[in-house]
Amino acid sequence: MYFHLPSWALLVLLVVIVGGTITLGIVAGRSLRTRAGGGHEPVGVVQGALLGLVGLLLAFGLTMAVGRYEARRALVVQEGEHDRHRLPPGAAARGVAAEHLAPALR
Repeated sequence: MYFHLPSWALLVLLVVIVGGTITLGIVAGRSLRTRAGGGHEPVGVVQGALLGLVGLLLAFGLTMAVGRYEARRALVVQEGEHDRHRLPPGAAARGVAAEHLAPALR
């Protein structure tokens, strides 16, 4: 449904939705503030829990990214070692150009 909308219409829709929720939150907050005892709970515990959750998500995401990087690096090194063993003896030490190596690597 939303994929057929032009970009400007999607922008207007998102601004209306976000603006509506902000307005709803402001109205709800003001009505709770006028009531006795409403809306005065400490938010430090919730804030700490959310920061801890964000920290864990960030740590796990970075760990997975580093793991993929290391696996890719190991595969590149392994492929380079495999190709080096397919060269004629001494070719790597002489610095043979790539156009001369193309038939040997096939």
